[in-house]
Amino acid sequence: MKFSKQEGCDCMVVRFGGIASGMDTESIVKSLMDAERLPLMKMERQKQALEWKQEDYREMNMKLKNLFDSVDPLRLQGTFKTGSAEEIEGTIDKIKKFVDTYNEVTAAIHGELNEDRFRDYQPLSNDQRDAMSDKQAERWDEKARSGMLKNDPILRGIVNEMRSELTGPLEGASNANFDTLSKIGISVKGSYHENGKLTLDVDKLRSVLGTTEGADAVKELFTKADTGFAKQVLDTVNDGMKKISQTAGSAGSLSFNNTIGKEMIRLSKQMEKFNERLVGIENRYWSQFTAMEKAMSQMNSQSAWLYQQFSR
Repeated sequence: MKFSKQEGCDCMVVRFGGIASGMDTESIVKSLMDAERLPLMKMERQKQALEWKQEDYREMNMKLKNLFDSVDPLRLQGTFKTGSAEEIEGTIDKIKKFVDTYNEVTAAIHGELNEDRFRDYQPLSNDQRDAMSDKQAERWDEKARSGMLKNDPILRGIVNEMRSELTGPLEGASNANFDTLSKIGISVKGSYHENGKLTLDVDKLRSVLGTTEGADAVKELFTKADTGFAKQVLDTVNDGMKKISQTAGSAGSLSFNNTIGKEMIRLSKQMEKFNERLVGIENRYWSQFTAMEKAMSQMNSQSAWLYQQFSR
């Protein structure tokens, strides 16, 4: 006989362990409850996967914000000062910062898009995690959360759009000699492995900025109203950040005020109701098997008594 506190109930419950009848009631009930908990384990995994995906999206949004900040100064004509060698170097530094940040961010996006997805490693349920050591769970999580944003349409749309914007000629350019970024020393690598990486020929850019014609053309390439490269990239990045925020929120915002967050709330409520249902199911099993055990115990006692009577 065992006394235990019932989960979800502020009371003590008496349970018979099956010694008298030969039944292992506790093991039977545990096996049955393990089967009943399978839908709950599935919901726990779904919620964990959503949490990981939300974290990955938010981290990517922070990287996109860095790209936005590096491009933003290039939309302003005042950024492109070329009156002296020192001012030319300052302008080159701002363009170089954009190129470096662009390459870092696009590399991170392609890393997410192409990250391996290990289908055999599903997120751990609470019971599975409790059965593992911290190191085992950590190694499992590393595999399970890999590829959360693999082939993500939002991220793919951002890099494809930016690559398209930076390779074409400036619409309405006033100088055909400098109507593309490649003509001032900024080229887009086209091979599969380079994923549209930008390369900057600093000497070529410095030479272009050293002439009045070239300096004016560089300024126009980045700052021309509506069609300038800085404006195009800013619009694409800003639109992507908004889509990510709507899907997963952003750093500092409420975790649940977005598509993923709302789904997590729905799962949490569903899990809470399911746990309440499990308490009732477990109590019913215990009642049924305890009654069966008592009946079998009585039958065993009666059989023993009859055996004694016939043995006299």
